[in-house]
Amino acid sequence: MSSQPAKKRRFGGKRSKTGCRTCRIRRIKCDETPEECRNCTSTGRLCDGYEAYRLPVAAKRGKNLSFSLTTSVNTHIRWVVTSDQRRCFSFFCDRTITDALGYYDSQLWEQFVFQMANIEPAVCHAAVALGAAHQEVIFQGINFPGNGKKGRGVWYFYALEESARAFELLRRRNAQDPQMRQVTLLCCLLFVYLSLLQRDYDNAFRHLHAGLRVSQELRSGRCTSLIGSSIGGGGMNSHLVAAFAQLETQSTHFNPRGCSQLWAHQPPRKLIRLSNDSDRDRDLLGLSVDDLRLAMQPLDSAINHFFQRLGTASAEEIMAHYSDFKAAQTHLLADLELATHSLDNFCALKHASLSPKHKRGADLLRLHLMTYSVGLRMSLVAQLPPAQAQAFSADHAAILSLARTIVAQFPDRPTVMVDSGVILPLQVVADSCPDLHVRWQAIQELRAWPHYEGPYDSVLASTISGARCRLELRAHIRAELRGSFDTGGTVVGKELFDRMVDEELRGRLRVLAVPGGDDEGFPQASDQADAELAQIMALASLDSWTCIRHLRRLMK
Repeated sequence: MSSQPAKKRRFGGKRSKTGCRTCRIRRIKCDETPEECRNCTSTGRLCDGYEAYRLPVAAKRGKNLSFSLTTSVNTHIRWVVTSDQRRCFSFFCDRTITDALGYYDSQLWEQFVFQMANIEPAVCHAAVALGAAHQEVIFQGINFPGNGKKGRGVWYFYALEESARAFELLRRRNAQDPQMRQVTLLCCLLFVYLSLLQRDYDNAFRHLHAGLRVSQELRSGRCTSLIGSSIGGGGMNSHLVAAFAQLETQSTHFNPRGCSQLWAHQPPRKLIRLSNDSDRDRDLLGLSVDDLRLAMQPLDSAINHFFQRLGTASAEEIMAHYSDFKAAQTHLLADLELATHSLDNFCALKHASLSPKHKRGADLLRLHLMTYSVGLRMSLVAQLPPAQAQAFSADHAAILSLARTIVAQFPDRPTVMVDSGVILPLQVVADSCPDLHVRWQAIQELRAWPHYEGPYDSVLASTISGARCRLELRAHIRAELRGSFDTGGTVVGKELFDRMVDEELRGRLRVLAVPGGDDEGFPQASDQADAELAQIMALASLDSWTCIRHLRRLMK
């Protein structure tokens, strides 16, 4: 009787996932000796240590969090060696980049980051860290400021571990390497967004300033040899420098150390003036939405710095320098009118041929121009007469309507975006509209879509704007009650008076929050809002923010 060949038996246990990183790269069994394994030390190799945090096993079924980029990229990077790193880098490629480009396209994020991650391990680990932090936001929700490490998941700690690896790789690099500045600048950019997602604002602005210093050196001529783009050589990618200029503008009202103003020495880009139809067509036919956005960036920066100076000045300082503020306001309004005219011409000629995303981009440009126009016209008005207040209310309502139209075009609701979108316009409406009902609707729109737009945070913005609305309404009620008591000659004790103000405030807020509806949960929501405000005001890292300073003045 012929004997059948015996099946090969596989010896050894299950593959270990807890060995040192060096053994896992070599695909050999690690003896897992604490600190350094003997497999490495006995052969003269450097043991790269053990991972402090392991991510949970991915579910085979469930919600699909993957999205596809329009540009095909290679996600198989040689520096990504562990299963956890592969998961985070794949998430970074499929979801983080897709979210980041929700408003506008960018060669920096679509191509350059992937190319650099493939040749620079520090960039690769920084991207893995950002992918892990983004997953923390997706699975745990946006962590409220002041919670610290409370409620943090393993993704948060894994992101810290990967960012530490990126820092160590940067520290080991040769300072004379021609690629050093570009790698450092790109890592700084990734670290800024990583820290913003983790609500570590001090570190976020520290990384931003490190990147701005490199950019300033390039612009001042100390590193002119680095200007010009190349991946393998020593050239500095122009999109990377522009990304820091955009972050600098976005951070105007948040940056505790002041802004370097990268656009200050930038010659203003030519805005399209209308002389006749043929000139308009010739100038605009070759432009894209991104070209218009870049042309408006210096104006965007100038307007934000005007508001920052005005917002941090006292009433006495504004009166002392009123002529200077008025001249700056007039100049900016003239430039804003020209920019609006250019956008109108562009849309009249090319809007029908634009893709849905580019149409949304054009709508976003219009939304910001409308917001700046209202903000500038209201900036130096101490008290609005009724007719003017009604006109401004209509302008704010138009901003809210356009913002809602743009938000409706995002059924998937991205969570991390790099460009400014609807948060700033909605916050302006929520802070300054004379109509309380419109203000409250803007606050609810901010709460309905928790997400980031650079340093802007819709959750934080809605909380601060809601607190500002309540404080201003409380001051208005106090003035009304005090006036009525003074007129009638009635004397009321302070404790009773404060209780009457609180009751009237809650009544008016209830009408705003639940008009004609069920207000059963309103007291709990109001108490939660007060607790959130106290938590924000206790954070020292937010003290220098323009909105927090204004809030403290209102509270006094």
